[in-house]
Amino acid sequence: MFGVECEIESVNSDETNWTLFDGIEVKDDPSLRNHGRELVWYGPKLYEQSKQLFKNLHANLKAFSPEQKFSERTSTHVHVNCRGLSTAAVVNLVRMYALYEELVFMCVDKSRRDNIYCVPLVDTHLTALYGSTDLSTLVSRWHKYTAFNLKRLSDLGTVEFRHLQGTDDPELFNNWLLLLEKMFHLAQRETISPDSLTETNVQNWADMLFGHFPFNRYRDWE
Repeated sequence: MFGVECEIESVNSDETNWTLFDGIEVKDDPSLRNHGRELVWYGPKLYEQSKQLFKNLHANLKAFSPEQKFSERTSTHVHVNCRGLSTAAVVNLVRMYALYEELVFMCVDKSRRDNIYCVPLVDTHLTALYGSTDLSTLVSRWHKYTAFNLKRLSDLGTVEFRHLQGTDDPELFNNWLLLLEKMFHLAQRETISPDSLTETNVQNWADMLFGHFPFNRYRDWE
C-alpha cells in the first residue's frame, strides 16, 4: 500500500478543475518555483488505486507551460506502508534495498543520482548501520534527504523512496510502484545474511525485482 507525493511546477490553478481531484490533497511547496504545487495522497492506497490517482491527476491538471512542469527541483516520492511489518522485516528491507541501490537508481533519471535531496546511502555514513537490528537506532540516526528514507516510520509508519523524478508518464510510474511492491514482499520472504548472499541468490533476486523494468526506455544511457 502506497502514499505518493507528486511535485509539479507551472501549475495553472485558475484553469484546473480541482473538484476532479478526489482523494488528492494540494499543497503549496516553497521549494518549487513557477507556481509549483505538491499533490499528495497518503492513503494508504493499493497499487491499482495509486495508478488511477496518478492517471487522474495528470489528465486533469492544467499547466501554464507543459514543458516546464518537471524541472530538476521536482520529484515523485513514494511512501510504502510498513505498519504491519515486524522490526526484523523492516531491517531486512533496508538491507535488501542497500544490496540493489545502484540498480534502483538505474531505473530513474540519471540526474537523481547526484541530487542533494535524494542522497544514495552508499554516499553517507549510514552504511555503517547495515548490521544493526535496532530499528529505533536506525530511525534516529537516519537522514531525511536520503533516497531511501526511514525517518517517516516515526510519524507515518512508512519507508519513503525519493528516487523518482517529476513525471507524468503512467507507464514509468506503474513500473516504479511494481518495483517497490516486489521489494517489499521479497524482503519478507528472503533474509539478507552472510550465508544467503550467494551469487545465485543475488542474481535471482535481481531478476525478480527488475525483470519487468525496461531500463532503456527511461534512462539516458551514456
